[in-house]
Formats: sequence, C-alpha cells, structure tokens
Amino acid sequence: MRDTDDGLHLYLDQYTDAQLMAWQARMDHYNKVMKPTPLDKDQSGLARRNQARWDAHTSGNAYVLYVQARTYDHTMRVQAYGKNAYQAVRRYYKGLDDSNWTWQCTKVIAVYSCANDRVTQAGKLLHGKAQARAPW
Repeated sequence: MRDTDDGLHLYLDQYTDAQLMAWQARMDHYNKVMKPTPLDKDQSGLARRNQARWDAHTSGNAYVLYVQARTYDHTMRVQAYGKNAYQAVRRYYKGLDDSNWTWQCTKVIAVYSCANDRVTQAGKLLHGKAQARAPW
C-alpha cells in the first residue's frame, strides 16, 4: 500500500503491475489509433458559426427558470442567460434554432437569479410564484 490515503491509490493497489501495464499498453494503442477526423472547409465554417451562436446565446447573467409542460403536470428547471430576466425568458423560448415548439409545449412559471450556475441552483425569486423545490 502506498503512503498516501488517496482514493485512486486504493483503487489501483488492487491490481497487479502486469495488469496495469497491459491496461496502459491498450490505452497507448488507442491514443495512437484514435485521431480526430479532419474537418473540411464547410464543416469547420459551420462549427465556427454554431460556436458563435452558442456564445451569443449564453452571454449575460444566468437565471434559473422553472418551466411547466403545458400538456401534463411536469415541472423542470432550466438555466437561461440574458441582460435581464425578460431577455433570458425570451432566449429560452426562442432557443438556438428559432423554433416555436418550446413556446407551444412549455410555460415559464418562475424566474430566479442563479446562485450557482454550475449546478443551476436558484437564488432569489425575481418573478412568478415561489417553487417548493427552490433552490434545488
């Protein structure tokens, strides 16, 4: 056993050196064989435009929207971005592909500030009715 109490060392110590070397050889082989497919000019242009659209869609302040399905009683939490809560709701409804199915299928019932945007944790209630599941 190694001197540290690291969980990785505890996991690796259950294997023999031969098993670890065989695993490393397989990984080296995959790293040599698995190369990314080069993109042609049209594909790289499309990827660049899509990345720019995503960056524009996720710019601004983060907000947590509680959304309810219009056809059945299901509520979910989504994260949206905008200069203010109104713009964040508009961006959520518009989506990235400018389709209107989001508007037809769901409705926003509450808007919270985002306390932690990595886990979509709701902060202070800004608009709508307070949700029992907030902040999570």
